[in-house]
Amino acid sequence: MLWRESVNAAAARLDAAGADSAFHDALALAEFCGADRHGLGAPVSSPAAARYARLVKRRENREPLQHILGKMWFRYLELSVRPGTFIVRPETELLAQEAIDELKRLVQNGRETPLAADLCAGSGAVGISLATEVPQAKVVGIELSPLAFAVAQENNLRYGNRVRLWEGDIFTLGPRLRGKCDVVAANPPYVPLSHRLSPEVLCDPPMALYGGGRDGLAFPKKTLALAADLLRPGGLAVMEHADGQERELCAYAQSLGLFSDVRTECDYTGRPRRISVRKC
Repeated sequence: MLWRESVNAAAARLDAAGADSAFHDALALAEFCGADRHGLGAPVSSPAAARYARLVKRRENREPLQHILGKMWFRYLELSVRPGTFIVRPETELLAQEAIDELKRLVQNGRETPLAADLCAGSGAVGISLATEVPQAKVVGIELSPLAFAVAQENNLRYGNRVRLWEGDIFTLGPRLRGKCDVVAANPPYVPLSHRLSPEVLCDPPMALYGGGRDGLAFPKKTLALAADLLRPGGLAVMEHADGQERELCAYAQSLGLFSDVRTECDYTGRPRRISVRKC
């Protein structure tokens, strides 16, 4: 059998199983088994066919592609990921972009070493992006999960250990940065318990998903209050949230009386998915 035939057959199986991006995933798994995407007319060896069948079955069972490959991509980064570590999604790239734009603006305006905090750092994706794309910045990442922290250390090492990583609770360790941060970026747990999630998302650790309370906003609200404590006057905080949480989060941010600018921003599909606030 040729690789092209194997990939098409696998894509049909994945599509029938309800997997998103079925052809993309089938092709990625084929490349992982040694196929050349530009040479799919080549025959598949017996060992490669057996390995490919096993991997396709795992994806057919809705195991995340990133867990099967052991890696994921975020902006310009290739990152390690393992079961028990949150898989970063494309919309979070926009959160990172806003933080990066602010850091670049500060550097252009004469701030030699702006300080950024990456709260709930997970695999380190956001913090490493900030540190590599704005090398003048100092970045601190805080992560509670020992497993995620180990993955973040591995990813950070790959990109030159540019981020200072702290293992622990953001509400315990964060106050060390009180009043010092120019930028705070956060992708906290925010999913309401009532939300139905895909099998792939359910493979993420619950502590990285559910925000607490009926509406999932307990943790995000605490994170906003923490951001207010960490920021310098004029500093910017950006935080991801679920679609539908924007009004209550904006109202809460305004009620703190600590922010001069409160707004929501949209993801690639036009849905409001992050809040942006500036410290008075």
